[in-house]
Amino acid sequence: MDNAGGTANFIVDRKTGTAGTYARIATTGTGITTYIDAAVVAGTTYCYRVKASNALGDSGYSKEACKTAGN
Repeated sequence: MDNAGGTANFIVDRKTGTAGTYARIATTGTGITTYIDAAVVAGTTYCYRVKASNALGDSGYSKEACKTAGN
């Protein structure tokens, strides 16, 4: 749910495995409540985090969400 009033965009970060290092993979506009990562490999675990951003700065990150990609 997009409940971050005043947000200009959302920044999506991903890491491979639970011990990897995060890298930015996307920046979305306001009101976007889903993101499809088309660059995943089946059987690999990926973790994601998101933060809101606007001209005044960035929010903190969301809780990490991890999932192993299916076939």
